[in-house]
Amino acid sequence: MTTAIFFDADFAHDVVKRRSISGIIEFVGSTPVSWSSKRQGCIASSTYQAEFIAMRRAVEEAIALRYMLRCLGVKVSQPTKLFGDNLGVMQTAQIPDADLKKKHVAISYHLVREAVAAGIIEPIWLDSKANFADLCTKALVKATHGVLTRGMMV
Repeated sequence: MTTAIFFDADFAHDVVKRRSISGIIEFVGSTPVSWSSKRQGCIASSTYQAEFIAMRRAVEEAIALRYMLRCLGVKVSQPTKLFGDNLGVMQTAQIPDADLKKKHVAISYHLVREAVAAGIIEPIWLDSKANFADLCTKALVKATHGVLTRGMMV
């Protein structure tokens, strides 16, 4: 059984409080089983931080999803694939000797790196046009919305 999670963040989406939004869509096999769109609890000072916070939430969801599947007797032997569209975040998460240069991202950074090292997740970069989590974070034009929803339902 394979699991995958698409995640994204919309930096400073809230025009009043400037909080970012995290969007997550979870797949078991090729079936979407859960989605969430939630305002982040802190004010991110950069796109990098907003994306790392979204990735941390995705890791927490991956751990919960894998635990639930194990409780149901479903064997999940491969890491959960985490698809994101921020190249810097994806590289920092998976390169073993990458340094943390931004202290304000430390908690999210360490949780994600620990999950990668434990083989729980496998971060994979994908182009923003193919990220299903954009459906949860951004107002999309009709054509883009149609492409993503049709692609998700195949």
